[in-house]
Amino acid sequence: MKPEVEIYDTTLRDGTQGEGINLSVADKLRIADRIDAFGIHYIEGGWPGSNPRDLEFFRQAAKRKWRHARIAAFSMTRRKGVAVEKDDLMRQILEAETPVVTIVDRTTTSERGTTRELSVTRPLGQSTIEVRGTMPIDDRGFNASVAVARPALVFVTMLRAALERLGVSITGQTRTVDAQTRADNKEPLQVSSLVEVATRQSPPLALIAARTLKPSQNLYAW
Repeated sequence: MKPEVEIYDTTLRDGTQGEGINLSVADKLRIADRIDAFGIHYIEGGWPGSNPRDLEFFRQAAKRKWRHARIAAFSMTRRKGVAVEKDDLMRQILEAETPVVTIVDRTTTSERGTTRELSVTRPLGQSTIEVRGTMPIDDRGFNASVAVARPALVFVTMLRAALERLGVSITGQTRTVDAQTRADNKEPLQVSSLVEVATRQSPPLALIAARTLKPSQNLYAW
């Protein structure tokens, strides 16, 4: 018997993380219809806890009859210090009522008193963060930092999602344009046409340098 290959499509989640891409609920349902028509086995519809649009997509998708695909909801394991039955992410996954749930967790739990061995990386050119390794069951927590490819776009995307969760309606695309791109395209920034909605000031350069630079190891070289 020949082995069967099942295809898991992530267009509606990973495919929407590019700059300038902003799909409505109707858009996602139309794309899902086309993917289903191709005969794809699984369609990852998004993350129910990320924004109201994904929640509404799952509500409408649950009412439809799909010819080939099974709709999947994406999420992570429960938050630290919160019981599963009280975790909002877990509750939203159940409310999505999908036949398939994808839980991301590449770490394993080790015995009490063992050494934590975790690594946090962002693959080059990707917008995902991978956490791998082992963590003892009595571990008190783990913090790590990772660089993002487009920090400005990450900020405005998170700001938009936060405003939508508060009931603020936002239209148009989410995008950023850096100064170099504008200079290359000969499109100077029209400051007078901008409306400031939020400000995030970086620390002074002297403070950043003090934390990142290290003393020379060649103080006594001849």
